[in-house]
Order: sequence, then structure tokens, then C-alpha cells
Amino acid sequence: MEMKSVKTLIAGSLLLASASASAEVTLQLHKDLQALIVNGESQGFSLTGHNEFVLPDGQNQVVVRVSKLLPLGSEYEKFNSRPMVLTFDATNTVVEILPSREIRRPNEVDGFDVKPSVKVNGVELSSIAFHQGLLQRAPGMLPDYNRDLVAYNNMNGFSHLNEQAQPVVAAVAPRVVYEAEDGATVPLTPEELQGIFLQMSVEEKQAFMAWAVQNMN
Repeated sequence: MEMKSVKTLIAGSLLLASASASAEVTLQLHKDLQALIVNGESQGFSLTGHNEFVLPDGQNQVVVRVSKLLPLGSEYEKFNSRPMVLTFDATNTVVEILPSREIRRPNEVDGFDVKPSVKVNGVELSSIAFHQGLLQRAPGMLPDYNRDLVAYNNMNGFSHLNEQAQPVVAAVAPRVVYEAEDGATVPLTPEELQGIFLQMSVEEKQAFMAWAVQNMN
């Protein structure tokens, strides 16, 4: 194993150990899940994303969606599910969130695109209060997840969460854009990256362009 990898593993272990010692909640998202909002903090768009967060004990709320590339012939099709709001109350534990269905091909999306859902793994549901629902998009040219989340909270008895922003720490290294079914990471060519860009929403394209400008040097 390379020294760099060893250092990375050691650093990750120390970080997780620190989180456990301070009695916090570690949220682990499946690699197919993208965090959009974590405790009121927008995660924005990036080519890489974090899938583990250290959250305070008590009530936390995240907005996630399934986001992945699905093989379609010799190309790939980007699938983004409807955003899901997950609200849970937990203390000193690890909460692992997975999609309720494994999707590998476009024909497996049917039904899930209309009503996506997640499941909790690795923790007894009786030990946490867990609520999930779909984020309804308000009229407008561009999506505004923060605005929609305020409306969701007001309708579902979580209005108190609109006024508090909890500290969030991303706990692990970012994941790559595309991961093959065998677990190997696949570098994207400029042509493939262009194909992904063309399938992004307007909001994602704007965020991507801002990111590209900031990282040109």
C-alpha cells in the first residue's frame, strides 16, 4: 500500500474516532446518493461530493437525491431522482442511508422516478426517530431547494428547523464522478464530461461553470 494511502486511512480513522469521542452522529450516504442540503446548509454542485458527515446529537435534516450515470448503449444517461427530505433524531450513533432500490440500468428507474425512497441500514430504527418525504418544487424557472424546504417544513411540523443551522463537518474524501459496477473508478474523457454537462439542469450547469472558472489555475 502506498504511503499516501496509509496516511489517508490513518487520518480518516482519527477523524471518525474523534467524532465518536465527542458523542456525535455520523451520517453515511450510499455512493448513489447526493446531498443537496445538510442542516440548512446548501451543498451546491461539484464534480466530487462528500458522502459522510459528522452531525450534532439530536434532530438533523438532510435533503438528498439519487444521482448516477446509467449505461445506455455506448453512452451514459444521467438520472436524478426527485429530492427527498430526511429528518431524524439520533444520539451518538452511525446512521447509514441507502436507496430503497438498486438502480443500474434505465429500465430499472420505472416507478422510482415518481416516488423515490431510502432505507436506514446498520442501526435499529427503534433507536432513532426517522421521517422521510418528497420535496415539492414550487413554480419557477429554476429550482430553489432551500425555498422548497421551508415550505416542506411548514407543512410537516418542522418549521423550527427553518430558523436553526447546525454545524456540519464533511468527514471523508470526495467520491469520483463515475464508479463502475465492479467498484473500479473510471476516468472521464473530455467527450464524456461534455455529455454529462449537456444532461445537467440549468442550475447544475451554472454551478459547474462557476466551479470551472474558480479552478482554472
